[in-house]
Amino acid sequence: MSEKIKNVVILMFENRSFDRMMGWFDYNSEIDGLTPGKDCNYVNPADPSSLKICATNQGKLKDPLDPGHLYNDTTQQITGNGKLPSNQVTTADMSGFVANFAHNYPGIINNASALHQIMDGFSPDRIPITYELASNYTIFDRWFSSFPGSTMPNRMYLHSATSHGEPDTDSSKYLKGYPQRTIYNNLDDANIPWANYFYEIPSLLLFDELRLGELSHYKNWATFGKDAAAGTLPPVSFLDPAYFSIGTCIVENDAHPPSDVADSEKLLKEVYETVRASPQWNQTLFIVTFDEHGGYYDHVNTPLHAPNPDGLNVSDFNFDRLGLRVPAILISPWVEKGAVIHEAHGPYSDSQYEHSSVPATLKKLFNLPNFLTKRDAWAGTFENAISLDKPRTDCPTVLSDPPAPMTKPTTTNPISQAFCKLIKQILQGKS
Repeated sequence: MSEKIKNVVILMFENRSFDRMMGWFDYNSEIDGLTPGKDCNYVNPADPSSLKICATNQGKLKDPLDPGHLYNDTTQQITGNGKLPSNQVTTADMSGFVANFAHNYPGIINNASALHQIMDGFSPDRIPITYELASNYTIFDRWFSSFPGSTMPNRMYLHSATSHGEPDTDSSKYLKGYPQRTIYNNLDDANIPWANYFYEIPSLLLFDELRLGELSHYKNWATFGKDAAAGTLPPVSFLDPAYFSIGTCIVENDAHPPSDVADSEKLLKEVYETVRASPQWNQTLFIVTFDEHGGYYDHVNTPLHAPNPDGLNVSDFNFDRLGLRVPAILISPWVEKGAVIHEAHGPYSDSQYEHSSVPATLKKLFNLPNFLTKRDAWAGTFENAISLDKPRTDCPTVLSDPPAPMTKPTTTNPISQAFCKLIKQILQGKS
C-alpha cells in the first residue's frame, strides 16, 4: 500500500446510517441492505398489534425532524427497551427505532407518514453522487461508528481512537479542549505533513495538543482546491464541511438532519472531482464516511463487544461496544470497481471496521511506531483493499448533477449581498 498511496483525503459527513444511505443500492447483490416488507419496527416493540412501520426507499432528502441519537437513545433503538441502562446491553435486535422516535416526538406517535422518516432509505436515483461513487469504487457494509451515540465522540475516534470518556456532543467543553493524543501528533513526530481544510471552523483544534503546533496545518476551503490542482496536497488531509448555515451566505452541507442531503451530495461531487483532477490522483486514497447513524434505522445488529480504549468510563456506559453501521467508501484508482468489503481484516478474531480503523490504517501506511489506544490496536485495517496491480484508467472524471435542494437560498438585497461577500472572503482568508 505504501508504494501506491502517498496521500489520503478524509471527508466525514454526519448522522446517517448505512441503511438510510445505501440500504437500497442494487449494483452488487452482495450488499447487505434492505428487503421490501421485511425490515420493520413497531411503535411498541413489545406489542405486535401496535402500529408497524416498514422501511421503504422513499426517504426525504430534507427531513423535518432531527432523530434522537444520544447514547441512551441508541440503547433504546437497538434493544427496544427504553428503560435499559446503557451499560447493561446484552442483545441488539434493532427493534426500537420507531419507539424511540415516537418517544422523542410524541405528537407523531400515531402518524405513520411521519414515523416513516426513521425507517426509510433513499433510492439510488435520489442520491446519484453517493451511488456513482459506491458503484465505481469500494464500499464497506460492516463499518460501524465507534460509539453508540452522537457526533463528537465518534469524530474523536476517527482522529484519536478514543473520546477520552466523553459520551456527549457538548459544545461547552470545546473551548477547554480534549487532551488525548491524535494520529496527527504521530504524523508530526514522523515529520509527515498534514492539513485540516475547513469551511467555517477547523475541527481538529478541539484537541489541546493540536493547538500547540503549526497553524499552517489549518487551511480555508478555497486552499483545498488550489493545493489539489497544484499537486501539493499533504500526505493526510482532513476536510471539514459546513456544519451550520450562516444566513443565506453559507449553506450547511454536512448531511446532519434537518439539513438537505442535496447539499452534501453537491459537496461530495465537488471534492471528488477536485481530487480526481489533481495530478496526485494516481497516488490518492479518498475516504468518505459518516460519523454516526443519527438515529436512523439499520437492520444489522451492532457489535456488543469492543475494547475500552483507555480505561475511562461514565456512570452508565463503559465504552466497550460499537455504534451502528454507517456508510464508508474507499475511492482510489487502486481499488476494485463496485466491490463490497464485509468482515474486517484485523489483528483479532473479533476486530471490526470502525472509525478507529482510519488511524490504524494510517499507522501502517506511514510506518508509524505507536498505536494511540487499545481501540485502534484492535480495529480492522483496510490496506488489503488497495489490491490492484496498476491504477485503473476507467475512473469517472465528472459525476452526474447532484439533486436539487428542497429550498434554494437567495440573496437579492444589496446589503445582504455585500455581507455575504465579506463572510466568504473572511472564510477564504482574503480579509
